[in-house]
Amino acid sequence: GDIKVTPFFNCHSIYDSHMFLIEADGKRIWHMGDYREHGYMGKGLIPTLKKYATDIDVLITEGTMLKREDKCIHEHIVSYKMQNVMKAFKYVFVLASATDIERLAAIKQASIDAAKPLCIWSLFMKKTMAYFTEREAKASKGLFSFKPLFYNDRMLKKLKQTGMTMVVGTSQMERVKGLLGKLPQEETLLIYSSWDGYYKDPEQVKANPKYKEFREMFHNVVDIHTSGHADRQTIEKVIKTVNPKEVICIHKEADAKI
Repeated sequence: GDIKVTPFFNCHSIYDSHMFLIEADGKRIWHMGDYREHGYMGKGLIPTLKKYATDIDVLITEGTMLKREDKCIHEHIVSYKMQNVMKAFKYVFVLASATDIERLAAIKQASIDAAKPLCIWSLFMKKTMAYFTEREAKASKGLFSFKPLFYNDRMLKKLKQTGMTMVVGTSQMERVKGLLGKLPQEETLLIYSSWDGYYKDPEQVKANPKYKEFREMFHNVVDIHTSGHADRQTIEKVIKTVNPKEVICIHKEADAKI
């Protein structure tokens, strides 16, 4: 009734993230939600803000990356880097989130460019890919169109001839360990495509040791990842574009400053 909320699409590592214009008591508040500009769908961020985020009293922005000076690479660069290392190894495992559809799209494209069949082992990932292929393949101009092989041991003989890209999660650790025993380690690579804090930060490792344990199963490991969150430069660009009367920064480290 007295409060009007309007959602606007955001690019994030989880699909269907939104920012919100909240209008009440003569005030206009813009809540950014989780966002980034360096994803496949991030190019609309600044144009959307220029068109709709006008006369804003309070801008609420996330600051996950505020303390990190490094600029995030684009998802298509992630895909390009993956493609290059995929060509150097016959059997490539990629540790990635089953809910990050843009990363799955990057992996898929890298696998096509490296001429490797794309395999999955997770029923959840299979359903996710099927859902996006049905709902978003046309609108995304093929970006979210997937035709993976659902792996079983009967495929192994053929995959030993062709090589493969296998997208996996930590929940498949034991099955992956069993498959690794059947593959030559010198021809096998793990692309770690998740936040490196999961295996570098002692507190994170203590809370969930599976990421570190998963890496240690492989002789050859390379990190290729980009954040689902806006980097410092993008946060600055957003603030300057919206030009609000006040900025509130949330979801940041306690001592991080805008």
